[in-house]
Amino acid sequence: MKPYMRLRKFVDWDLSKTGAIRSGAASLLIAMAIASAPFIVVERPFSANAWAAICLAFAASLAWLAFVAWRGYRLLRTHAIKGNRKFDLRDKHRLPEEYASTGSATKARVRR
Repeated sequence: MKPYMRLRKFVDWDLSKTGAIRSGAASLLIAMAIASAPFIVVERPFSANAWAAICLAFAASLAWLAFVAWRGYRLLRTHAIKGNRKFDLRDKHRLPEEYASTGSATKARVRR
């Protein structure tokens, strides 16, 4: 389980870099490196073994991108929940009186 946690921590760090122009750039570079790895080793790209290696590398690259997208979705969801909690605790009291009784989207979802 320890390698998975390290991998997850790296992806989370890469996706949530603050102030970075290209957030998630290392994760995308890893996907491109996985996809292009067979082209470094294969001499003739039209043999059956070469095609199998290329397809396997592309499948591994897609699996990596799916993992990164899943972690990105989880980070966005966590950030939205934290923002909604902040709104419920602090920000809604700054609204005019008729809107101060409103709640966040997360609170409305929990009520349903």
